[in-house]
Amino acid sequence: MHSQNYSSYLNICISTVSNLKNSKTFHMKTHFLFLSFFLISTISNSQITFKYNKICVGDEIEKQQVEYKNPGGTGENLIWDFSNLKPLNDKCRIIYTEPRTIGDSIYVMGKDTFAISKVDKESLIVGLEDQTRYFYRYSGDSLLLLGHENSTTLMHHKDPIVVMIYPMNYIQKCNDSYVSNGIYSARISMHTQGNVKLCVDAWGKIILPSGDTLNHVIRTKTVQTVKEQDSINYKIISNPLNMIITTYLWYAQGYRYPIFESIQTATLKDSTQSIYYSTSFFYPPQEEHYLCKDEENLVVLDSLWNLEKRYPVGYADFYNQKKVKGISTNSPFMNSGNQKSSNNSTTKGKSNSDVQVNRDTKDFTFNIYPNPVKLKLQIEYRIDKKTNVDIILYSINGKRLQGIYKKNLFPGSYSDIMDCSMLPSGSYMLRLITGDKDVNEVIIKE
Repeated sequence: MHSQNYSSYLNICISTVSNLKNSKTFHMKTHFLFLSFFLISTISNSQITFKYNKICVGDEIEKQQVEYKNPGGTGENLIWDFSNLKPLNDKCRIIYTEPRTIGDSIYVMGKDTFAISKVDKESLIVGLEDQTRYFYRYSGDSLLLLGHENSTTLMHHKDPIVVMIYPMNYIQKCNDSYVSNGIYSARISMHTQGNVKLCVDAWGKIILPSGDTLNHVIRTKTVQTVKEQDSINYKIISNPLNMIITTYLWYAQGYRYPIFESIQTATLKDSTQSIYYSTSFFYPPQEEHYLCKDEENLVVLDSLWNLEKRYPVGYADFYNQKKVKGISTNSPFMNSGNQKSSNNSTTKGKSNSDVQVNRDTKDFTFNIYPNPVKLKLQIEYRIDKKTNVDIILYSINGKRLQGIYKKNLFPGSYSDIMDCSMLPSGSYMLRLITGDKDVNEVIIKE
């Protein structure tokens, strides 16, 4: 994780709770309880369905902490204006991966293990954020959170937390309870239980911090209670943990993951609720790294989003000049007309077997071959300053197919290979992003 917005939020929360309670033990417990419940917010669109909104292995989500704004009331045809919210931290990333295995027989999900022969591999997913792993399982029509772990904490939900029920429609509700056991720093135990109330409470239009407006947006609301049960720590301190976490998530049709989020936490004492922290996160739709897997979502994005930002630059030149055979004039990239490609005509005057792309721009030199490609595409590049490098392959209609993401590379020369063996014959677009450079090259698959 290359940013600190998630960890900064946790640190602020911990500090505030510590001041309120004046208790080091409470401080530690609050820290790892937040880790249990915070990433629930990343999982829940218009009607929320398994087909279009399930979390998938290989998906990556960008998020950025912004100023908090009251989420507003419930109802229909609402307008949520978040256009003037200022960013508070750099972006961070959530990555979904497969569970680790023991040999070829056991999946390991924190304290839970599953026999590979007896469980559907696609039902188990691990979410990674800020060096913490969160363990999810699909069961029937539900997405469950089994627990989480990091270098200091292991939390296990004996009765898993229900994150989502599929499908979810406007005004639909779901209530459930959970029981959790955990240990912090290998010595402080925790036993908690609580309730989770999930509903879709509003729909309307949203104006994002980027200034873009999306229609066909629905909002989910999750209210989670966290109450400490009998334990050694419960007997030591006079104020055992008793909290409420309220999370609002906004989903736009055509996006698998949320586009905006607001979180408010509060303590309960003698039936009095005291709000001590509130924050919001923006998920920039144009910067997400997950795979767009269905054509319907691309059509929706075409109508709702500013395509000059949403799609890779440089496509319009190829369409307008008709220099790439087989590109449909109905492609959404036709609308990105004021942007330039680094390669006006890679294939002009060349046979299909002798094309090699060589480019030298300030701070960034790259070489791509062979082009056309049959099996493996070699991508060589040199950078002159420390930076991130993203190499992404798109279908010609804008679907992200695969990517290579390198973080904090030092100046020097690098080489990567992209497997194109399973791609159908045709034209593709390779996008290379490094620092403030964003270039595109047409790749032909034989």
